[in-house]
Amino acid sequence: MKSFLILSLVYLAVFSIAELVYHFGKTKAEYTRKFVHISSGLIALSFPILFEEIIWVFLLCGSFLVILIASQRFSFLPSINNIGRKSLGGISYPIAVFGCFVFYHYQQTHNCIYFYLPIIILAICDPIAALVGRRFPIFSFKVGRETKSVAGSSAFFISAILICIFTMYLCNINFSLYLLILIASVATLIEAISRKGLDNMFIPASVILCLMI
Repeated sequence: MKSFLILSLVYLAVFSIAELVYHFGKTKAEYTRKFVHISSGLIALSFPILFEEIIWVFLLCGSFLVILIASQRFSFLPSINNIGRKSLGGISYPIAVFGCFVFYHYQQTHNCIYFYLPIIILAICDPIAALVGRRFPIFSFKVGRETKSVAGSSAFFISAILICIFTMYLCNINFSLYLLILIASVATLIEAISRKGLDNMFIPASVILCLMI
């Protein structure tokens, strides 16, 4: 209960900081949204350490899912929602985090890699791809009404490789170059073809699938 309350306050602080920076720092929502995206993922890395019972993760993710749905319905939290396009990214994020924790919790080996790797790749690589793609729109291509770029996808791939090496080393996982390339390639492809923020669910799912293979 104590960990639940502390993390709830931490998450509320992240949202509050984003709102303050958006309103008073005149920062674009694209950047405050990325701040929340990265911070939320990094904070979630504490779940396997702090929570042994899955109900607390469900309540934490569920409560913020309700807040995010309400923010879109009633037009508040512009630091997250005011991006000029329809996106389900905010809503799908807590669903993805909870899904990864469920898989980790019930996975036979109970190895932390099944939670940490998909969450870190989602938290770090996805924003890097978006920021690099926006800064260097080299070889842009359309996915529906959304614009992606080879530069952004390349940044995602490279950062995913580095994160795989770092995370697998910390989790004491034997890995091969084949596995690194497989995870990074599949996750990059998913990010490149996903629309409306649904990559927040599909990227972690693809990472877990590659780990199982």
